[in-house]
Amino acid sequence: CFLFLFLYASPLRLSHTHLVFSTVFFTDPDTQKGKLWKPLGKQHFCDALEHHKIHSYFIRRLADAEDLNINVLTMSLFEIPDREFDVVLALNIFHHYLKTKDLFNQLTEFLNTLTVNEQMYLETHHPEDQIMTNSYKNFEPRDFAEYVASNTDLPKITFLRQTTRNRQLYLLEKE
Repeated sequence: CFLFLFLYASPLRLSHTHLVFSTVFFTDPDTQKGKLWKPLGKQHFCDALEHHKIHSYFIRRLADAEDLNINVLTMSLFEIPDREFDVVLALNIFHHYLKTKDLFNQLTEFLNTLTVNEQMYLETHHPEDQIMTNSYKNFEPRDFAEYVASNTDLPKITFLRQTTRNRQLYLLEKE
């Protein structure tokens, strides 16, 4: 099982292979073109989880127009019922839940109920990003990786590289 999370999380779950995929559908131009999720919908039956009703509507319409095997469900990332995955790819997503105390608490609960059997790739935000202004929490990249690691039982943290916009990519694993 794999969980792929990208900015604003719109996961796609592949029923046959138990793969959860998520995209930056309404914020990343490459994703709007479907580079990440169109091939999945052509080859597998997918469930797309999107918590914004208007985004769900457009994903549904685009999937129908492209004849993709995507069933769109309007729900939050926090409502994913099965939270056990072998690998999690969390790129530029979790920091969006640091904006308010309530979102931070939901993220903490989600991470505490998330079972990662092997590893997580975590791309952190940059604390000076404009989106982090007035956030309830605003971690330095390594501190954020430590927060995620401590709440997911993945204590081994390895810095992999600097990414775009001064963000950092970490590998979190079991000991």
